[in-house]
Amino acid sequence: MLDFFELLIEIHQENTSLSEKYIKLKNVLDEVSKDLTKNIGLHFSSFFARIAFLTNQHQINKRIAWHLQQIRLLSHQILRKGYQPSQNEYDNAFKSLAESLTKFYQVGMPPEVASILPLTDFFAPLPKVIGKSIEKVRVEVISIDWKNEILYCLAESNESEEQISVKYNLPTINDEFTPSIKKLWEGAQLNLLDVQIDENGVYIPKYFILEPDYLIDVSGIAECFQMKGTQPLAFLLRKLEVQGLTLSQHLGNIANFFLDEVLNQTDENPATFENSFLKTFQLYPIEYTSLKEIEENADFKSFMGNANLHFSNIKRTVEQDFTKFGINNENCYIEPSFFSEKYGLQGRLDLLHQRNNKFDIIELKSGKSVPNSDMWLNHRIQTQLYRLMLQSVFQTEARQINPAIFYSAASGNNLRFAASFISEEKEMLNIRNLIVANEFALATSEYQARQVIGLLRESEFQNFSPFALESVVHIQKILAVATPLEKKYFYAFVNFLAKEHQLGKVGDTEFSQGLSALWAKSFEDKANSFEILYDLQIIDNQSYSESPCLIFKRTNPKNDFVNFREGDIGILYPRDTPETTALQNQIFKCTIEKIEKDSIKVRLRYKQKNQSFFEKYNYWAIEHDFLEHSFNAMYRGLFSFLECPLKEKKEVILGLKAPAKPIIPEEKTPPPPYFSELNPESAGIVQKAMQAKDYFLIVGPPGTGKTSRLLKTLVKELYNQTDSIILLIAYTNRAVDEICEAISEHHLGNFIRIGSELSTKPEFRGHLLDKIASQVKNRAELREKILQTRIFVGTLASISGKNELFNLKKFHIAIIDEASQILEPQIIGILPKVEKFILIGDQKQLPAIAQQAPELSKVKDKELIEIGLTNRRNSYFERLFNLCQKNEWTWAYDMLTHQGRMHAEIMAFANEFFYEGKLKLIPADWQIERLSFNAGAYEKDSLAGLLAVKRLLFFPTPVSHTDIDEKVNEFEALKVVEIIQAIRHLYSQNNKDFVPEKTLGVITPYRNQIAKIRHELEKAGIADYERITVDTVERYQGSQRDIIIISFCINNILQMRNLVSLADDDKTDRKLNVAITRARQQMIFLGNENLLSKNQIYRALIDFAKK
Repeated sequence: MLDFFELLIEIHQENTSLSEKYIKLKNVLDEVSKDLTKNIGLHFSSFFARIAFLTNQHQINKRIAWHLQQIRLLSHQILRKGYQPSQNEYDNAFKSLAESLTKFYQVGMPPEVASILPLTDFFAPLPKVIGKSIEKVRVEVISIDWKNEILYCLAESNESEEQISVKYNLPTINDEFTPSIKKLWEGAQLNLLDVQIDENGVYIPKYFILEPDYLIDVSGIAECFQMKGTQPLAFLLRKLEVQGLTLSQHLGNIANFFLDEVLNQTDENPATFENSFLKTFQLYPIEYTSLKEIEENADFKSFMGNANLHFSNIKRTVEQDFTKFGINNENCYIEPSFFSEKYGLQGRLDLLHQRNNKFDIIELKSGKSVPNSDMWLNHRIQTQLYRLMLQSVFQTEARQINPAIFYSAASGNNLRFAASFISEEKEMLNIRNLIVANEFALATSEYQARQVIGLLRESEFQNFSPFALESVVHIQKILAVATPLEKKYFYAFVNFLAKEHQLGKVGDTEFSQGLSALWAKSFEDKANSFEILYDLQIIDNQSYSESPCLIFKRTNPKNDFVNFREGDIGILYPRDTPETTALQNQIFKCTIEKIEKDSIKVRLRYKQKNQSFFEKYNYWAIEHDFLEHSFNAMYRGLFSFLECPLKEKKEVILGLKAPAKPIIPEEKTPPPPYFSELNPESAGIVQKAMQAKDYFLIVGPPGTGKTSRLLKTLVKELYNQTDSIILLIAYTNRAVDEICEAISEHHLGNFIRIGSELSTKPEFRGHLLDKIASQVKNRAELREKILQTRIFVGTLASISGKNELFNLKKFHIAIIDEASQILEPQIIGILPKVEKFILIGDQKQLPAIAQQAPELSKVKDKELIEIGLTNRRNSYFERLFNLCQKNEWTWAYDMLTHQGRMHAEIMAFANEFFYEGKLKLIPADWQIERLSFNAGAYEKDSLAGLLAVKRLLFFPTPVSHTDIDEKVNEFEALKVVEIIQAIRHLYSQNNKDFVPEKTLGVITPYRNQIAKIRHELEKAGIADYERITVDTVERYQGSQRDIIIISFCINNILQMRNLVSLADDDKTDRKLNVAITRARQQMIFLGNENLLSKNQIYRALIDFAKK
């Protein structure tokens, strides 16, 4: 807390502009709000929400509270529009922040702050507005008067310091929303739409949208509507359903592909059923070979006939009926996506036709159609939600949009247009709100998660389809037979996942807003944090090719550095004006295929015949996308674990029961010749892993060769010495490529890779399942290839998305690399499906990625703690390893200790402070040699002289205030340049090759500092500077260089909180451990000694480097 007052003094005394000081005050307020709410289980989707909660909770004077919100608003004006605050505005901000700190932390005003406190009186805000109409206003619920049916809220625009009163449950106006209003909580965010303000200043909205940044998919809402009733719980039901792909779903996927084929046909190349159906075989190889309903030839022929019927109806409708309704194929967009923050909706249409300012929505349905020209209720709701979404995106009226359902199974009247009803609009938006309320309840606590899932009862689904009722009965049956501990485990992780999902969609602060950053975060903030590629111009449009892609020219030098990598998924949208966001047009989901300094190539999901959209706009932008389906896979994985009928196996996986002890043969067989590549320790661990019964854990510290040597030997031993069918999984595609290289190097026969072409190295693309499918003649041949193949490889995400694979193959063993980076719900659904698993990782290196604070993910239940589940953000690997150590299950784990990456001096610090002295050298001669460059004429104490003889160096640097966010230190950036110049000179003088990709790398915690270092390298004319990797430690895990330079870039004490990443033992700094174990020969540290020394580990590191 005193740190905050120290920062206020420091800011006040800086010789910088009022604008810079004001932004730094805002940064302090942000850190204060994070500090005060870090252990509170409530959700805060914005800076506004967090400030509102704190000022209300701590009963801050409303005038001061108003001024704190003004800090937020005025900061946006400064950053976005270059607004120059007055001295009076700065004084008000400083004074309100200082006085609120005393209230927040219940302390007196420090004399040093009181002596510089401005004497100015707070100026008054505008009075409350009355008698006015407003289209939309964002508010936060402060309190609720249930008796008088009034919400007391704070408006985000914050023109008045007074709370506003919002009236609900008014007949014919907004009473349709009463069910979802009853689910509200203090701190909830609302969009009030079509608002009238009466003569008393009371707000009367026609629509309430709960947590509007939390976008709900249109199709998910629509499935909550059935002819006999509505049920928002149907949305939750879809999350937990573990049923495999059905034949009707497969037919639906094929029908959608047929529509794309027919729309993209040309006179020279017309779409035919034979060609189109053959293409689906390549698209869905596992589906065709795993579906039992079409296993027999007669059943397959029947299915093919049904598919032909759909194709014929689709082709006839597109070629004949579309014209009758004025739909021109040339003006159609295939699978366009949209976001609507106004209504809290997102969705992907099957087809959008645009003519001038009129739109036709076409949604294809392959199931049974309603007789005559009617449509099913859920289908009509879907079209109406799409219409609302397009109204908000294109700012148009309802009459300009014609939504229709295209029934491909109907014998006639295939295209059926839907009418719109205002009352229906309110009902479906109320259901959307109820879905959001359930989602937020799941994320609130384990108790709430249990309560919500407990609502999935037969009585709630009596008016729904038999399939939904069957799923509900199944879920209740599984939960009824689950043990108390299994249920605790399940609900604990459902709650954890719901919170992670929430943060992924809307974040919890102004600086971490998840997907909602697309519209909620200012362009300036995104540009400053390198989260947007902008001012892109199309130079090569291949969107109509079989592999649809676009190549852009990067026209703005300010956008040279960005936080994007090849393989990243993105959201592409036109951006011709500075104010444009992804909410104002259709967006394209894409993958970055290639990124270079002057250009970028992206792959689109769908081929686009209509080129007018790409020709209409001059400039485009790309931002990061969010993979929502990965969360559904984790929910289903959790429930799949509960479904496992093998009680003993579940007990072993949970850690309730010890893994079976292996039977060690009395006569030891000599190891095979290829074991000679391993040292005795590694060879012993491979044999121990082979002998293990249920599972085996291998801890692989940095440089111990856990992938390069041990994993490939393990696979070779399994392949040659057993008949095992092997599943190899890694967290990242880079690691999967390494595994593929190891398999290929040892010529272990054919293997199949599960994944996409873009995420696979070119040399391994021939092993992708879809490529194999394109080379076989029929299903029988493909099935045979799959059945004969013994090795399957893929990322965890790609394997988790292919449940059908486990219907085709019975895997004897799964080897999972990078296991310490995998959250427990990501892996728990796979483990019961394999006979045995081997996990390889290191719990002292980078952890699994979790967004919620450690305190919030901490486990409090004693039974769960007893099985080692102390914090849900930890990996399953870490939990199981700690459990094995605690219970002395020594036969189930081991640790590699001989490392061949680092010189002894480089290894020493990590070994002493993080690995309890267990690490050893291979040994190799170079690991103990002295560094002895010839420094030539340089003096001993000069930079080159020091670099020539010292392997560890620390250079103290002053703090730097050149960057508003203080995430840049120009002194360190310039020192990096100076060091690299000296190193290159030493290498040249000593006739050593300087290979940028191998010789040297730079690690720093902030993207702003990365950009600054790269800029200074270019400015200094460093040859091949772009080949020197300057990146964060997260991007460096798994990499190594001869020399590593670390720029800590700490300019204030608060930044130390983010720099330090302690493991549960409170001793191991995981980020620091990874950073200091990337170097083979030499390591150089740059940082402010005074600030770094406030942390015990960093103080020790500095002392160690100075020896």
